[in-house]
Amino acid sequence: MVLRIALYIFIVLVGQTVAILLGRSYYVKGGKSKWIETLMEVAGFPVLLLFYCVSAFKNPTTSILQTRPRSSFIVASVYGSLGLLTASNCFLFSIGMLYLPVSTVTLISASQLGFNALFSFLLNSQKFTPLIINS
Repeated sequence: MVLRIALYIFIVLVGQTVAILLGRSYYVKGGKSKWIETLMEVAGFPVLLLFYCVSAFKNPTTSILQTRPRSSFIVASVYGSLGLLTASNCFLFSIGMLYLPVSTVTLISASQLGFNALFSFLLNSQKFTPLIINS
């Protein structure tokens, strides 16, 4: 368990660092399109689908409670709105990469984890564990 968490932390740190450096080098080498940068940021989702399928296959969950299936319209609207929010977040991040220096973008990206921990505490009443504090 600890090894898996350490691996996830390593992947997040390396991925964030490489993404910032690649994004900045795109603009330094003459790239002007904010949409290409946005697409690069959200193009990693198929990798997440692979991890989801592997973890769901290893740990199948069964529930005693019977739940009604959700309406397809509600599920599609929730996924669509979350996708639009993610795309707008990535677009704003690419605008920041275009105009701000790398040190400022790195500080903003690093503070994102702190805000995630704070808002998970406030909105979800999630307790501060050593892993959350470490992040």
